[in-house]
Amino acid sequence: MLSVADARALVLEQANPLPSTGLPLGAAALGLVLAEDIASDLDVPPYDKALMDGYAVRSADLPGGHGELAILEEVHAGRVPRLPVGAGQCTRIMTGAALPEGADAVIMVERTQSRADGRVEISDESLKSGQNILRRGSEMKRGQVVLSAGATLGPTELGLLATVGRTTVQAHPTPCVAILATGDELVEPDQFPGPGQIRNSNGPMLTALASRAGARPRYLGIAPDQTTRLRELVSEGLKESVLILSGGVSAGTRDLVPGVLQELGVRPHFHQVAMKPGKPVFFGT
Repeated sequence: MLSVADARALVLEQANPLPSTGLPLGAAALGLVLAEDIASDLDVPPYDKALMDGYAVRSADLPGGHGELAILEEVHAGRVPRLPVGAGQCTRIMTGAALPEGADAVIMVERTQSRADGRVEISDESLKSGQNILRRGSEMKRGQVVLSAGATLGPTELGLLATVGRTTVQAHPTPCVAILATGDELVEPDQFPGPGQIRNSNGPMLTALASRAGARPRYLGIAPDQTTRLRELVSEGLKESVLILSGGVSAGTRDLVPGVLQELGVRPHFHQVAMKPGKPVFFGT
């Protein structure tokens, strides 16, 4: 008799990803599993950029972080600096804007005082080269794999795909899991059980578990302990990626599920697992 670990390993050994399909970047891809490696098509950021509103300076011009500099120009995000920063000069710069040539630090505006004569007074005792600058390619390099096959596509991953210019993606589609409860004793939860009957709790529970695992559940209802109708419902369930049945696999005269499955072409892999409760467990493909 198989251990739980061996039974689980056998199930996983038989499980294969569904063939991948191309999908547009958006809600349809959310929650799916990526089927390809994704490489960046550019450096991110694509240029040295300012992390603060303030002034791009040469740190060597400000001993101790203090001094006055002439303002060359103002550069906003989305614009390119026109002038290199030379000795005694600086550029007014906004967050996200490209750093001008010659500058090696950005002083935040709160530590400056602009003057009417086109100069700015700076006082920043913590000044050092590289301050408030995000260097080109520091987040990712062109050609670098930023998402690997097997990753689950969440909101962050979709944002990353957009960053590297991907508008479509190869992903494994969501499997459909059919769920079928069996047993003459079962009634649906909206019915009051009669003599010898119980409500079907496994159906809703398995549906919820399949959904939480990322599948599309398809509830098929309750199959009676009668071969013809059971065969019809099992046959319908086998059209989906996975069929989960509840009940009908023990050793009683009405435990018809294993026989019906094999009649319909299911190859058994195991029928008992060393666990309690639940030793009669059938798995096949």
